[in-house]
Amino acid sequence: MERLGGRLLIVWVGLMWGCAFGAGCSRGAQAEEAQGGPYRVVAMQVMEEGGEVGGVGVQGWAPEPVRVQEWWERALRESDEGLSPQGGGEGLKGRLMYRVKLNQALEGSVLVVRVEGRLEQEAVRGDGKAVSMRAQHVVRHPLVSDRPPEALLGALGRTLLRQGVDEVMEGLRAQAMVYQAAGGELGRWCADEEALASARLLAVQRVVEGAVEEAEEALIEAAGGRDEEVAFAAAQALWEMESSGAARALTELAERMSREQRYDDLIGLLPKLGTLSTPWVAVYLETLADAHHVSRVREHARRVLEMKAGQAQADAQR
Repeated sequence: MERLGGRLLIVWVGLMWGCAFGAGCSRGAQAEEAQGGPYRVVAMQVMEEGGEVGGVGVQGWAPEPVRVQEWWERALRESDEGLSPQGGGEGLKGRLMYRVKLNQALEGSVLVVRVEGRLEQEAVRGDGKAVSMRAQHVVRHPLVSDRPPEALLGALGRTLLRQGVDEVMEGLRAQAMVYQAAGGELGRWCADEEALASARLLAVQRVVEGAVEEAEEALIEAAGGRDEEVAFAAAQALWEMESSGAARALTELAERMSREQRYDDLIGLLPKLGTLSTPWVAVYLETLADAHHVSRVREHARRVLEMKAGQAQADAQR
């Protein structure tokens, strides 16, 4: 087995349990019908990332993979929500990679801890669609000394790394629960401001792929929410689903981006607004073309209006 420049440990969990899911289904069908859960984690690679380019090896005071394995297994056993070390649900395998690194400087040092977990379906079904999850946690802890003692680094590294493993487990668990959700439950994930952004984005994706109409109100709510990445994804999802709520969601998002001076993102939304037939959307585009204080926004708005007028004329001549 290839060694990725650092310490490597293979963790096998629940090998004696069989997989109960044999029938294939499309990702869209998954969005319409809830998966039986929790998913069963069959195999997990736990790795410490390798040394730096130039031959610097892994720092010896970083936690050993066997210790990280213990933290992973304990976190997995703490709850069966979404993921479990045993059971009859869908089988998943993956890897957990971590790095504890000291960045030194004259004015002080920074301890950087990075953990990333990935899980995928053990066996891809005949349609080529597979469950795939990824969660990452990074923390940068400043230190006063430019040469802190290794005892301090080891203790602090263990604390921060264990917290990172728990955070990654939470992210993977949430995404697994989204895969196991359906219908209105997917909508609740989209609109839940307290949920992890990665889980909400996955829920939005699954709503679009399954054309889950009962989730449209939740998408409208998410499009006006605090998380900008989720809001952007939800507004675009409404547009892709040709929802009646797409016009207001996209317009409000465009106004928000204009206020926050995110002009490239605003310009990226204009062609989608140009495809909508809602009369007041055309008025909004005309306002941007005539009165926006940024010239390139005005220019792109005019182009969208010209393309919209040209399409309308072509349609009329058919």
